[in-house]
Amino acid sequence: MKRKIGILLGFLLLLTGCKTVHNMSIDEIIEYTNSSNLNIANEYRTGYKYYRPGGIGVGTQNNYNETLVRQDYKMYFYVDVISYYNKVVKKYEVNKEAYYSKEINKGDKFGYIEINKYNNDYFLLEIMYNYAKIEVIIDEKRINDVVSYAMIILSSIKYNDEIINNLMGDNVLDYKEIDFDIFKTNKDDNILEEITG
Repeated sequence: MKRKIGILLGFLLLLTGCKTVHNMSIDEIIEYTNSSNLNIANEYRTGYKYYRPGGIGVGTQNNYNETLVRQDYKMYFYVDVISYYNKVVKKYEVNKEAYYSKEINKGDKFGYIEINKYNNDYFLLEIMYNYAKIEVIIDEKRINDVVSYAMIILSSIKYNDEIINNLMGDNVLDYKEIDFDIFKTNKDDNILEEITG
């Protein structure tokens, strides 16, 4: 597995022409991480698995929500297996007032990235892709790093249809929860605290 990761990182380095993530545009980061076809996983959950890059730890877990931790910031990670099961597809409308806003599509994966000014020197970064979402409040100098990590995680998610079909058939996923649509951007300042409880 370490060899596959080394090959992937080498491949990304060749693609970027020895550019660092800090010197790339957000568009370039999305393109390179999304085209890597990362086919490995090191985190396994009920109904899906994904690759968690080194340096990122897993904090709290609550059903299909978890907190991923890196240095001094937290990424809130949500996986929507119900929308995946029902093959819900929604179109994203680019927000021209956002700091950055873009629809992301590759094959059967779709989503968006939206970055908005949060307060003072901080930004709310939201990436919804592949029936999952990562949200983080971050300062401007870390935006490229977070976009890179988030896209690696989200594009690496592989769903296990057999397990999800069984869960849906047994109504295991029918539990009380906050009504939250990962296809919509957040306009509520306290949604991160509300969901992680």
